[in-house]
Amino acid sequence: MSADALESLEAAASDLEARIAADGADALGSDADAQALSVAVTGAKTRLVTARTQAEKAAAKAERAVAERRRRRRLLGEYQSLVLEMEHWTLEARGKADAAVKMSSLRAVRDDIHATEVIEKAFSLDLLSHTVDTLLACSDRVAFNVFCNVLPFLSIEVSG
Repeated sequence: MSADALESLEAAASDLEARIAADGADALGSDADAQALSVAVTGAKTRLVTARTQAEKAAAKAERAVAERRRRRRLLGEYQSLVLEMEHWTLEARGKADAAVKMSSLRAVRDDIHATEVIEKAFSLDLLSHTVDTLLACSDRVAFNVFCNVLPFLSIEVSG
């Protein structure tokens, strides 16, 4: 039953309560009957209020769960995008290093790579680290499983 339906039943119970209070013994024949009916209607109204409150709480909880799931999906998408960028960067850096080795000594290549790309790499690693921290804060197993599947790609060391 929806919260709106429960609210309309609650309103009907309030109307019935008011009619019993107004007409009471005249309509029912005795004060005892009127009091018993009033107690029964009040009890039913209390149960309706409780049910409506529970329905509203359940609806709010469901809305929060949907919003959290959307947020986690967005974070997973960002994380996967960062991992792909890091993989692309690693392959590109390896290609540049291979080409540089052919042209000059290994020491010159290391100095060049260190001087030109460490800053970009550090920025990407910081962003990746922040995303990983955010994903680790998620309580579901989906984020953890994605993190574990991508973890082998993160074996990049920064020397310095």
